[in-house]
Amino acid sequence: MKVTPVVYYKKPGYPTGADMKSRPELLKKVPHRWSGNGVVLTALGMSLALCACAARGDTEPGGVKPGNTEPGVGEPEDTGAGGAGQDYRGKTEDGEAHKGLVAPVFIHGEGTGAYGCIAVTAPFFLSEEEAWEIIKSEAESYKGITFARNTPPVLEDVKLPESRLFSGKTEKKQSLRDGDLCLDGADADNKIAFEFISQDDVYEWRKENEEAAATLTLYDTKGTAEQLREELVSYGPDIALGIFYDPCNDVDMEGAYDAMAKAEEQGMTFDWEGAKLEQEAMARAKSEEELRAQVRDFLDWLKGQGVI
Repeated sequence: MKVTPVVYYKKPGYPTGADMKSRPELLKKVPHRWSGNGVVLTALGMSLALCACAARGDTEPGGVKPGNTEPGVGEPEDTGAGGAGQDYRGKTEDGEAHKGLVAPVFIHGEGTGAYGCIAVTAPFFLSEEEAWEIIKSEAESYKGITFARNTPPVLEDVKLPESRLFSGKTEKKQSLRDGDLCLDGADADNKIAFEFISQDDVYEWRKENEEAAATLTLYDTKGTAEQLREELVSYGPDIALGIFYDPCNDVDMEGAYDAMAKAEEQGMTFDWEGAKLEQEAMARAKSEEELRAQVRDFLDWLKGQGVI
């Protein structure tokens, strides 16, 4: 056997050490104290190599280049009158709003949740029902705004973003598919409606027959909301439309692991389930407040446009 040097090899389908340094968002799903430990980062990189199961396509974008924004995060939205590129010019004499009024996505919460691989802190997802109650109650704090969902508007032949669950990274520009979008709620009198991007939506809009790059499953609700908003601006609905997303806060069990280890050293029992329920409650409360903040910003924006 003759040993020869390797002159070329394909880029691996898992994040390398350089990727992890240039894309610090990968480390958001591990305990904070791990992020400064070189030994731990090396071990994580090795574990990613073991769980990766496919090479990344040559046409897919790489890591963040210097000066670029984080993947999945676009340029700051113009929250001025009507928003950039919209055909909104206030109200007509009979009070009806012009078509094409789509609000920016107001950022409150990271909006990404992951399972598997390096995602050692599980995300907490709000259900559609929970989100509906939060949005409805927050909107009712504005006099005259009442959302209902008995006959929600349906936007036909919309460009829907195709989510990439197994790519291992957020996508700044997702592929699209044609479909109908049944909005989650509407105030028919004021011609205002909203769509909430949940974990279920991201899963339902997933890219079919997607090749897995690793065992990591990533739900990017914020990126999906931003992409949908961009497409709906071009679509031009005949209502004032807001798009919200699940903040996807992590259930951080790092402190519980430390407390459990200390209890074992002292020969004491540790209530793991109780600690988990406590952290889930904290993640839920944070997600609820961040969703309320999204709704408040949307309503304030509508007020600034003269819609309410």
